Order: sequence, then C-alpha cells, then structure tokens
Amino acid sequence: MKDRIKFPGFVSFISSPAGRLLRIAVGVTLIVIGFNAVTTAGKMVGVLGLLPLMAGGLDVCILGPLLGGYFSGAKMRKALHEQEGKTQLGASSESFSRA
Repeated sequence: MKDRIKFPGFVSFISSPAGRLLRIAVGVTLIVIGFNAVTTAGKMVGVLGLLPLMAGGLDVCILGPLLGGYFSGAKMRKALHEQEGKTQLGASSESFSRA
C-alpha cells in the first residue's frame, strides 16, 4: 500500500459514487457552457469539461496520485478502507479464526 492518503475525507467523497456523479455533472455542465460560448476560451472550457466527465465515467481519480493514493477509483476506495483500519468483507478476523 502507498503512504497514507492525504485529505482522506475529500478523497473518500470524490471516489464514491456520489463523487463520480458530481464529476460527471460538472463535466457535462462545462461542456454545455463551453460549446454555447462564442469565444475560443469558451470552447476550451468545453473541451476541458471532457476531463471530469471521462474521469467520473471511467472511475478514475486524476488527483489520486497527487494526494498519495491511486489513479483507479476501486483501488483508492480499497486503500481508504484499509487506512481506516477496517477489515475487508469476507476476510476472516482473528477472533473468528481462533474458534
């Protein structure tokens, strides 16, 4: 596992299903605003909107490696789960294995 993930609350939200939906919504909004703009800068905003749209749709966290985590959303959620000290579902704990 990598070093401790910085800002675990933010990373936990952004890699959650709600965070993915937010990234998709932000991406779509930027695309609509950008392509309705007349200026070149406005069009660039529209193209930039593809980044959060694709990141949310493909379950990747672009900021993950910068925050000490992973690029993959699934790996990020697993690392956050382990960082909080919780056991994985289906894994046997010591108290049950002693029986």
